[in-house]
Amino acid sequence: MKKIISGSTLKILAMIFMVIDHFGQVVLKNGIILHAPYSMFTDEQFDMLMSTVNICHILGRIAFPVFCFLLVEGFFHTHNLKKYILNLGIFALISEPVYDLACAGTLFSLGQQNVLFTLLLGLIILTIIKRSHKNVIISFAAIVVGAYISYICNLDGWYYGIALISVFYLFYDMPALKYTASILVMYICGLNFTISGFIDPYFLTAATSLLFISMYNGERGMKMKYFLVEGIVTHPEKMTDSLMQAHQAYTETLMKAGQVLFSSLKGDMSASVTVVKAETLQAVQTFYHQEPFYKNDVLTYSITELDVHYHASDTKHWFQATD
Repeated sequence: MKKIISGSTLKILAMIFMVIDHFGQVVLKNGIILHAPYSMFTDEQFDMLMSTVNICHILGRIAFPVFCFLLVEGFFHTHNLKKYILNLGIFALISEPVYDLACAGTLFSLGQQNVLFTLLLGLIILTIIKRSHKNVIISFAAIVVGAYISYICNLDGWYYGIALISVFYLFYDMPALKYTASILVMYICGLNFTISGFIDPYFLTAATSLLFISMYNGERGMKMKYFLVEGIVTHPEKMTDSLMQAHQAYTETLMKAGQVLFSSLKGDMSASVTVVKAETLQAVQTFYHQEPFYKNDVLTYSITELDVHYHASDTKHWFQATD
């Protein structure tokens, strides 16, 4: 199978199928069908609407396995696992009222929790397995307990999600076992233990997700570029304390967004040097057209694209004081 799909493309595909599913469940079913007067539709129109809902729901089965796979990819490649877990937890909490409103018509419901909680639980289980060095007993216990928690807490995806995440992680470097185990998980969790279970449309579309996953090329996708931004102070007399504070605040905002590695001024305040990460030169120009020094005619910028050949794996200690 040719590897032609990047991580960002996989994510976009999963989001498209997720939106299709949510459109059917939230807009058509919960929004129109359940609240429309009985006389609003003919029997044929009602059947057509329900068929559309079912088709959307079937197509939506592609999304979840892809999100589980991408979670595992993120687990392997993250530089800060604690931050990864924290961010996912925050997004799960923020999303819950919206999820409850869409599914239950209220801002708070314990009927079912959104899928981000399932992914969060899966991430915690992977952390336990990794720290146990994949100890068989600890790993098995973590998966079983996690699956049970997902069931009693009514997490979207239940034990199906926990099982898929575990399979993608444990068989990460064994494609044949990974895909075989994934298909078995999909079949078993479908709870249709007959031959017809293998031709069930929900099973088939879920299994289709493995086709997309098998085409993953291991790349994140939209490739970022790096730029050296040199600032030449043209009007030092305009460099006030308030402008300096505004400049520092703006630069810190870009740093927190992961767009600036570092920014510095020469000791005599005659020039600055900044390393910026962005997709295009135009994006960097947009950043700096809003920069307080530039807007107030304190300095001008020269932007050069860098061709990065080597880099340190960890630069956070570069700028720390040493004894």
